[in-house]
Amino acid sequence: MQLKKIIFIVTGALCAFAVLNSCKKIKDTVITPNKNLGYISSSIDCVDSLGTYQQINIDIQKVSVYFLSDGGTPSWIDLPTKSGIYDLLKFQNGINALIVNGARLSGVVSQIRLVLGNNNTVMVNNIVYKLSLPKGWQTDMVIGNYKIDEYTSLGVFLHFDADKSVVQSGANMYDFIPIIKTSFTLCIS
Repeated sequence: MQLKKIIFIVTGALCAFAVLNSCKKIKDTVITPNKNLGYISSSIDCVDSLGTYQQINIDIQKVSVYFLSDGGTPSWIDLPTKSGIYDLLKFQNGINALIVNGARLSGVVSQIRLVLGNNNTVMVNNIVYKLSLPKGWQTDMVIGNYKIDEYTSLGVFLHFDADKSVVQSGANMYDFIPIIKTSFTLCIS
């Protein structure tokens, strides 16, 4: 139990560092006339896997948020996503992958959406199999209402339960039905 508490504290500290560090980098590289913008970032990790899988590769295409801008109407907006193939099993025990780094927003974020592509695979006994997604799958996660402005940064963490997300549906056939828990850090300066 003590080890889990230490891992949780270290993970939180690393995520907070990543959020704060990404904010610093964005301030150095993005020129914008609107000083009222805040920052949002997102990362993925995997709860400890006890299964027989050697790899669980997911094809992250984009991350979007349901967003109400100051004085505007709510809509989905795409965040600057580091799209690519991620082996979930590499992101365990406090290791995570930053998939959105320092998107600049001003308004209220209430939901987050993860969109996966078709290049999802699982490795079992050194053989790679396609992971099928349910038709039209996407995930919309309600995260509450977070006000983002020049004084705030929001870190959204997506924790995949890898073993429960992969389901063997037949001989050498596997489905990927993501089970994801979320956690957040809201930094106010």
